[in-house]
Amino acid sequence: MLEEMLCVGVGESSRCLLLGAAKSRGVIQAGLRRAGAVVDEVAVYRTKPIDTNRLAIQNTLQNPRKGYVTFASGSAAESFMNQIDIEDLKGWKVACIGPVTASAIHRYKIAVDIMPKRASVGLLIMAIFNDLGS
Repeated sequence: MLEEMLCVGVGESSRCLLLGAAKSRGVIQAGLRRAGAVVDEVAVYRTKPIDTNRLAIQNTLQNPRKGYVTFASGSAAESFMNQIDIEDLKGWKVACIGPVTASAIHRYKIAVDIMPKRASVGLLIMAIFNDLGS
């Protein structure tokens, strides 16, 4: 997103109001500030794990028919990994939307099998589709 903003001219003398999560990596904000923009940040939501049906997750992961476990955010990956037995991922392919999410998975010593060159849901879907054909 930062790259796209800079490409359309956001930077010197721009003013940006960024609405986002209470827990943010700050990459966009820092990049815009380096480009000379004035950045105001307002947290409008908080990422919070929910109580899930761990038995349903476990049953799905232990199903002999394996597939893809996909992650589109680091916080979702962390929440999921904290709720499962990592051994249950054996045989599943792990797909991540981008390097930040993959980094969250790597902290659990899990390999990422699929990751598009650019973080995008559409590109993640295409990467899985391409993997299915190989």
